[in-house]
Amino acid sequence: MLKYSEWNKSTKILTGIIAAILLVILFVTATALASGNFAPGKNLRRSDPTPAQVLKRPESSRLNAYTDFGQIRTQTKSKNNDTPGTVVVIAPWFSYEKADTELFEELSNKELFIENLISDYFKNFTEDQLVEKGEVEVKTELLELINNNLVLGKIRGIYFQTYIFIQ
Repeated sequence: MLKYSEWNKSTKILTGIIAAILLVILFVTATALASGNFAPGKNLRRSDPTPAQVLKRPESSRLNAYTDFGQIRTQTKSKNNDTPGTVVVIAPWFSYEKADTELFEELSNKELFIENLISDYFKNFTEDQLVEKGEVEVKTELLELINNNLVLGKIRGIYFQTYIFIQ
């Protein structure tokens, strides 16, 4: 057991170390904020509404949601040949006309094909290109791509429950 005088020295040393660590953290944080390189939330996205929220809207009374895809994990195009692309996780769902049961059957039958279309789309672009395009343009291009491959009807909208770049 330490004597009171030794304990007092130990306490002073530990207190000094803790204070130094806190000062370093404070200095680094202040420097990052002052330099302007710190941009909290710059890559956050406004999440799309859930299928239930979209279908509750008065203008959506004739729509239904196709939500059977779950999460699709794919990779973007590599920025250069030395590094792999960025992993992207997407959880898409589609809105379509409620009365269009043929389209629902086609979506069910082509589920794997559509997942591959979505995956291939993201493999054609780097993360920077996708971020530059923006989520709205990505959805517009995917909607057109998917509708061009459907025969029995057209989907009305594409939504992402999840749209994350994992680095």
